[in-house]
Amino acid sequence: MKFLENPFLPKRDVSHVVVGAQYFHILRDPLHDLKITPIKSPVFKQTDARVSSHPDMMMFVCKNKVFCAPEIKKELHTSLSSYGFELLAGEKETAINYPENIRFNCLPIGSFFFHKLNHTDPKILYDVKFLSLQLIDVAQGYTKCSVAPIADKALITADQKIAGICEKLGFDVLLIREGFIDLEGYPYGFIGGCCGMIGQNKICFSGRLDHHTDYEKIMLFLDKHKVKPYWLTQQKAFDVGSIIPILEYD
Repeated sequence: MKFLENPFLPKRDVSHVVVGAQYFHILRDPLHDLKITPIKSPVFKQTDARVSSHPDMMMFVCKNKVFCAPEIKKELHTSLSSYGFELLAGEKETAINYPENIRFNCLPIGSFFFHKLNHTDPKILYDVKFLSLQLIDVAQGYTKCSVAPIADKALITADQKIAGICEKLGFDVLLIREGFIDLEGYPYGFIGGCCGMIGQNKICFSGRLDHHTDYEKIMLFLDKHKVKPYWLTQQKAFDVGSIIPILEYD
């Protein structure tokens, strides 16, 4: 096993992913069937209960480093240190309300790093400087939630502003309509929150997207980039706070 060179975009088949505690019992067996070991993220009690199990709200994994909310560092250390990860507590405690709850919801993709930069945890920004990534400020603080990265220069999003910025940077962007993804307690969830890449040409979704108005466009876009979708359940896709790949097979 080895660490991912690029967060969220594995180059080989994924061996381990992080899954939110609330969804672990639902996704565990389907992931095992794909030869993937799910690691349960803790419940983050300091944030909104509706998203307290969402890993993309409490942690950011970059190669062998895991930046996380200080309140959950001990629990994550128990789960991840045996794999060789270095746990780094964020500089500030995470508050319950937006935008103080988005410190780790950032998205590096290709040679760029997207986030609402004045609210990114400073330790992450410091580390990113050594990765030669261009920092791109976006209005949407739930950046990772809003984007499903498919390749170094390809992504799916329902956020028009992110789509516009990425298109100008040369990305192949599929802009889809909002909604059609469940998130209990909210009108809808995000496309990035219901999925995760599990190989260079594989993506898994928490549930199916047949009901989505842009289903055919999504399937064509994935096919264009030679990415095969896997449906972990037969229910309607639901936001789980991203399925985060952290280790891949050698």
